[in-house]
Amino acid sequence: MAAAKKTASVRKDPRPKPVNSGSPYFDLVNEDPSVKYTWVYKAAPEMGVDYYRDAMGYEPVQFTPGGVKPRVGKILEQGQYIESMGHILMFCSKERAKEIEETGVDGQSGQQYADLIERKMRNSQKGIADLSRNISFRSAQGGEYFSLEAERGSIAMADTGAD
Repeated sequence: MAAAKKTASVRKDPRPKPVNSGSPYFDLVNEDPSVKYTWVYKAAPEMGVDYYRDAMGYEPVQFTPGGVKPRVGKILEQGQYIESMGHILMFCSKERAKEIEETGVDGQSGQQYADLIERKMRNSQKGIADLSRNISFRSAQGGEYFSLEAERGSIAMADTGAD
């Protein structure tokens, strides 16, 4: 009896879809390249529209024909605020957005502050050597153990023997 002939299956991939299923509602067309846009949830109890406007300097975007708008959504009229899925579109200049990123909303945080903290952290080779200076894995008599001097005069020990 002859063995049945196998046919190769043909791979059929699904059509690519957006990673964020809501993205068509938040995708923008006709963006101004000198402006940073962000969608802000209107019902947010903290960091909502008032925070973005008063603390960060963003302004709500009003629709103008030929201007920025969501790819998907209702038909807008001149001067109407651009909203989608409970969010309102807000904008600020790219310079202001960069300033917020670098120095934070309060002028004392942001990436510059994070860089300062990182420089103060003990993550250099000298710092690592200093932190591990009091760690040993053998006693002076040659026995295996782990010892770490946590504070002056205190020792933590763990037996690594097989018993």
